[in-house]
This record gives sequence, structure tokens and C-alpha cells, in this order.
Amino acid sequence: MTLCTEWLPEEIVDRGICKPTDDRIARDAELDGMSFGRGWKQHLIISYSGRRNSTAQQEAMLNDFFRPIRAALHDLSNPFAIAMLKDHKRLKQFADEYARGRAAFNNYKAGRLNWSNREATYRSMMRDGILCSNVDAETALDLLHGYYDIRNERNQVNHANSGSTTDIATLEKMINSYLQRLERY
Repeated sequence: MTLCTEWLPEEIVDRGICKPTDDRIARDAELDGMSFGRGWKQHLIISYSGRRNSTAQQEAMLNDFFRPIRAALHDLSNPFAIAMLKDHKRLKQFADEYARGRAAFNNYKAGRLNWSNREATYRSMMRDGILCSNVDAETALDLLHGYYDIRNERNQVNHANSGSTTDIATLEKMINSYLQRLERY
């Protein structure tokens, strides 16, 4: 199943179901994908957003934001750290906000966005001329959604998450059905 989710993006791009409008976008996806250890086609389909190195930039922004706060909390002579420690409610609020932000970022980084978010990104990139297709947009999105579902199930199974209730026979049918649909294009 891992192999399937790794080569399907190549098929999707090579068949023209979802492809960049020019070579510059392919190079951009390649550079952005390097930080994930992915080829450009795989990265384009899985998480490319049209914004160069978006994950690395977001991580840098988070680090820049939290660096002075972490430094202040490590230096207990700092008035900010003392105020945070004295005000437990404020410290807990800060810790909760930090944990939520970090979890959301880690989910983004791990590719655990829901389909509606990814679909919106695809639609935006199609509208903005970053992606195009040899088929109508709804067919392309339907095929991308099928790939997204297979990839999500694969991640659930491979990481032994309790969220996967799909058995192997059902997964096999899901993949075979998807491949038959893909063969039409």
C-alpha cells in the first residue's frame, strides 16, 4: 500500500489529471518537496500549496515568535518570566495556546489535513493558474479525493492508529476501484 501511495502521484501528474502549468512550478514543488524527502510530483499532489517552502517558513515563524518567550521563561530573573510564573492562569493560557498551535502545525507538517482543506487548496491553485488538468475540474478533484482517501487509510494502517476501521479486503477493493477509474484517463 505504501508503494501505491508513492507512485500514484506520478500517475496523476503524468496522465494530466493534475499538473503544474509551467516548469517553474515543478521546480518550486521540487525544492519545497526536498525538505519532506519527496519528488516534485509526489509533493505537488500531497501538500504543495503554491507558496514556496511554506512548511519551513511557518516553522521558522513559530520559532521566531516563541524564541524570546522560551528564553524569558528560562531566565527567572526576567520580569516577563516572573510575571508569567506569578500569574498561573496566564501561564496556563499561554501553555494551552502554545500546545494547540504546535499540534495544529505538527498536523499540517504531517499532512493530516482534512479533505475539505486540501480540496480548497487545489481549487485555489487551479483558479490562480498554478495547476491545470486535461479533464474537467470536478473529475480531477474526484480523482484527487480518491487518492487522498487511499493515502489517509494507508497512514492509519501503517501507523497503527485506532482511527482506521477499514479491513484489508475493503482497502484492496478501494485501491482496485481507484485504479480502474484512473485507467480511464
